[in-house]
Amino acid sequence: MSDLRTTYRVGPSIDASDDAVQYTQDVEPYLEENKRLQGMEQNGFFRKVAQIPNVVTMQWMTEDGIYWPSLPKAERGLYLRRKLNDPEYRYLKTTAGKV
Repeated sequence: MSDLRTTYRVGPSIDASDDAVQYTQDVEPYLEENKRLQGMEQNGFFRKVAQIPNVVTMQWMTEDGIYWPSLPKAERGLYLRRKLNDPEYRYLKTTAGKV
């Protein structure tokens, strides 16, 4: 499902101060699949708890100033749990309740 597109635009950025890089992605397939999985019972030791489009992870890294994939495993898990348990990002989860 990786349909991330990168556009490098030379010239004024949104704030007109410098060049800009823009990332776009059709996230609708992710959201539809997440919603479908939220309605299904998931059993077993391993279960999918979220499906995060690449463009969302890029947004998080830009906003938070953290390259979260390089965090130590425990810190990365806390970071992702905090993000996914935020009501703003509930559409990324494939299960109900807290992660």
